[in-house]
Amino acid sequence: IARYAAENFVTDGDIIILEGGTTVASMVQFFNYLDLTILTNGFKTIMQALPYLCDMSLMICGGILRETSHTLVGPHAEAFFGEFQAHKFFVSGSGLSVENGLTDPNLLEIQVKRAMWNSSEKTILLMDSSKFGKSSLASILLLESIDILVTDQGAPQEMLDRFSELGMEIHIAEH
Repeated sequence: IARYAAENFVTDGDIIILEGGTTVASMVQFFNYLDLTILTNGFKTIMQALPYLCDMSLMICGGILRETSHTLVGPHAEAFFGEFQAHKFFVSGSGLSVENGLTDPNLLEIQVKRAMWNSSEKTILLMDSSKFGKSSLASILLLESIDILVTDQGAPQEMLDRFSELGMEIHIAEH
C-alpha cells in the first residue's frame, strides 16, 4: 500500500503532509522525486527520511510527544499545520466504516490529523482491509472528506462500492 501510494500519488515538486502512522511513514523509502517537501508530526516518518534529506525538504512540527505512537500532538502541532498549504495529505487510522468514516482512539491525534486535512488540497487514505468495518473512539474525517483510498485486495467489495458512490477514488495495491 505504501509503495503504491508513493509511486502513484507523489510527483516532483510536491508539498505533502505525512501523518505519523507506520503505513504512511513507509512511503518515504519509495520516494525518488525532485524538490519534494514533506511536513510531518511523526518520528517514524523522520527516521525513514533521514537517508534521503539531500533530495527533499523535511519540516517537523513541535508539540507533545506521544509515547505509544511517537508522534507530536497538541496545540503547537495543530498550529504548525495551519500555517502551510500542501498538495496532498496521506493519512491512516485505526478503523474505517460507512457510519463513522475514518476513526482513531486518541483525541489529540485526531485534532492534529484534522489540522493536516485542513491544510491540504487532496486527502489520500492508506488503509489495509483488516481495518474495514471497524470504528474507534471518534471520527477523524467523514468519508466525503477523503478523495482517494489505497487498500489491498482483501477489502470488502460492498464497502468499496459505497465509498465509490460517495465520490472516493478507489485503488487496490497489488502484492
